[in-house]
Amino acid sequence: MKDSVLPPVLRLENKYLAIAMGAALMTQRNRAENVTEEELNKLVFEPFANPFRVYELYRDVEAFLKVAETGADFYCFNSRGYWKESDDILEPIPLNTSLTLQTAILMDQLQWESWDLLPGAMIPTRESVEAILPGYYDKYNTELRGNYDKYIALLKDRFRQRKDFLLSSDLTERPEIQEKLIQSLQVNAD
Repeated sequence: MKDSVLPPVLRLENKYLAIAMGAALMTQRNRAENVTEEELNKLVFEPFANPFRVYELYRDVEAFLKVAETGADFYCFNSRGYWKESDDILEPIPLNTSLTLQTAILMDQLQWESWDLLPGAMIPTRESVEAILPGYYDKYNTELRGNYDKYIALLKDRFRQRKDFLLSSDLTERPEIQEKLIQSLQVNAD
């Protein structure tokens, strides 16, 4: 995910939230796509990071729901950078940080606590993440984002964009699933 409103890693406990985040995966274009500079800076949707999907989105959604029913864990990694002062001034997320977090997940070294802004999502606890990445918790603490009101406004907007994307997709052919995905994308902020 290349969405600057998300911390470096989230554990998604709500299966509908996990599937909604995959189905409405936000990323950025790259230079290999031969697009304008303006397009390079826009976030775009690439469901399940599969630019070659030639079938209906609801088929992937149904398949991932089956995976969730087997007890799979779901995580969301942000590889763009995390809001520091604005959507242009980001706290970098070095590759080594992402790799260390991935390894810690595989080695079951992280404990998780609710991320209050997104019900169904969790962040690493201070104690567990500081043991492997000293300074991580304060560096990526949501409450320490500069221009917090603007951060929250953009967070809400990004999740509204996700909802709009899913509402305009072929998931309309599976309204019961579509509704559960939309309901899972609720930001908890005033």
